[in-house]
Amino acid sequence: MSSTIERKNGINMCVSLVWRGRYYTIQFFFPGLKKPSRAEVQDSIQKIYPGAKVNAYYEHPIDRTSPIVKLPEQEQINQEVGVTPDENPMEKDKQKKKQKELEQKERRLSMIKKLVLLKKRQAVNQGAGADVTV
Repeated sequence: MSSTIERKNGINMCVSLVWRGRYYTIQFFFPGLKKPSRAEVQDSIQKIYPGAKVNAYYEHPIDRTSPIVKLPEQEQINQEVGVTPDENPMEKDKQKKKQKELEQKERRLSMIKKLVLLKKRQAVNQGAGADVTV
């Protein structure tokens, strides 16, 4: 009995990674015609093997004897997540990252202010009342 597999354009990549101290080599099918960047490969690996580190990745002809991990296309991901075509998930990630960095800077600034106030209080308590400006 024969069956037909849906045809898709994309690149088959062989990815070598280390996960939990073990070395793995896995085939990934990336939809699209451009070669994925290292960051895109790393993000795809993190979804399946959290905490894994990509050692190498390269284009490889499809080996029918070993399994292939097929990644969904971006449009399909957007439908599942509920993103409208006007919104770009990458921009959302950048905005979240900027917001997080801003919050970290604000926390750091408030800690510095608390330390300065604490040092002034210590100086006043030790007898330098007129010399300290509050």
